Amino acid sequence: MYSDSDFNSSRQYLRSVALIPGILLVVGIFLSLSILIWSILKCCFPALSGGPDTTRISGLGVKMIAARYAVVIICACILIILMNQFGLIGNQLFVRKGFKITEGNLIFLKNLFGSLENYFRFLVQNSSDISSSLNSSNCTFAKNNLEDGVTQYHRSVIRYGRDVHTLAYWTSTILSVFRSYLVYYQTVIFFTIYGLVLLTGFLNMISQRCESASGVKVGVCFSTLTFSCLVVAAAIWLTSIFVTADFCLAPVDNILKFNFTQADQSAIRYFSSCAGPNEFQVAAGTAQRGLTQVEQALNFSLSVPFGPCQADPYLVLMRARVTEALSVLNAVDNSLDCPPIRGAFWSAVGSGLCHFTYYGISYIWISQFTLSFLMFVITIAGSLSYQYLNVPITSPFRSNDGDDSNGQNENKNAC
Repeated sequence: MYSDSDFNSSRQYLRSVALIPGILLVVGIFLSLSILIWSILKCCFPALSGGPDTTRISGLGVKMIAARYAVVIICACILIILMNQFGLIGNQLFVRKGFKITEGNLIFLKNLFGSLENYFRFLVQNSSDISSSLNSSNCTFAKNNLEDGVTQYHRSVIRYGRDVHTLAYWTSTILSVFRSYLVYYQTVIFFTIYGLVLLTGFLNMISQRCESASGVKVGVCFSTLTFSCLVVAAAIWLTSIFVTADFCLAPVDNILKFNFTQADQSAIRYFSSCAGPNEFQVAAGTAQRGLTQVEQALNFSLSVPFGPCQADPYLVLMRARVTEALSVLNAVDNSLDCPPIRGAFWSAVGSGLCHFTYYGISYIWISQFTLSFLMFVITIAGSLSYQYLNVPITSPFRSNDGDDSNGQNENKNAC
């Protein structure tokens, strides 16, 4: 049985794990604000930011400097588009597959424990009906011989139902959380950032190809926004990597740290290993033995010729209900076969979560962390290149290169 110290140590571990992504997040937000302010000064207030003295650079020199920045930005954009596909591979081939495997096995376990819970509801009602039939009977002999067995059956059913309800609730809750994560994080949030990265990359490439000053300004704004989103997403994925890796070191022990009863912990240990006592089968077996005693006593009471209980309508009805309950308990016993449950559990945890999902999250984190660095480069280079794309033709040094006004018009209409 786990104590409060186990839960406290888990909370302390999670706080320590969250420290590293938290630092990354704070640094990323600080860089985002710094880049945004610096880019605005460079793009919109060049006089305040102390831009280059372009009056001392020839027209060809300005073009060469702008071209160098353009080459850096275009190469970075190509790397961004390629690295973005690396994250897509992690999302589609690993995370999506891992979620599907985990979801499929959780559905199996949810349906299994849900059917066991439905059996419990039936057995509770059945035990109440059996007790009612026994109390309504006028046969004192039957009451004296059947009462102990009926009581044992009722108590075992209540014990079984309490334990199975907890597992049914947890499997249903975990399944709903996985589906929410699959829809919102693995689909909506990932593809929103994926699309934003592609849009930013192509926008910067086109603006540099067209030598459009306004396009570069828009590209810098998008690069800063995308950089901020990537830093936040990378912190989230890094936290997921830490938590998943720690969970996968000892899945069963980590699951048992949740607020399970001792009976539920015993059941989880049994179904994950198929070794040791099975609390469900113990409860079902106790109920079955109690009902078997009741059935035998009923058959004896009803079979005595001209006896006080012969043809008692309540006992006849009670025997039919006992027969029905025994068939349900046999179905329960078949449903509690351990190997299929153990296979579903380890397929969900081992293959689905700790293999495919873990590797996919790692791919996405590497991709988005690298993308954030490339976005940083594009933002800086774009802000610097803007100063050379938006140079007024007033320099006497540049007037010797030909008709500068025509060159400026050609620059603006390069596309």
